[in-house]
Amino acid sequence: MKSHSLKERELQILKCLTQGLRYKEISQKLSLSEGTVRNYISSIYAKLGVQSRDEATAFAKEHGIV
Repeated sequence: MKSHSLKERELQILKCLTQGLRYKEISQKLSLSEGTVRNYISSIYAKLGVQSRDEATAFAKEHGIV
């Protein structure tokens, strides 16, 4: 298993992704700009070694991250 070192905000955003929220919805929920949400999501994908929302949510659920 690839280790991950997600920060608290990244975990919040990953949880939102697993709930099916879109970037705009995540930005509104967490009071962030959409650009900031996109940056966090890019970082999450890199840390988890995934390429897409589906892969990230599957990884998170499989490894008990969210």
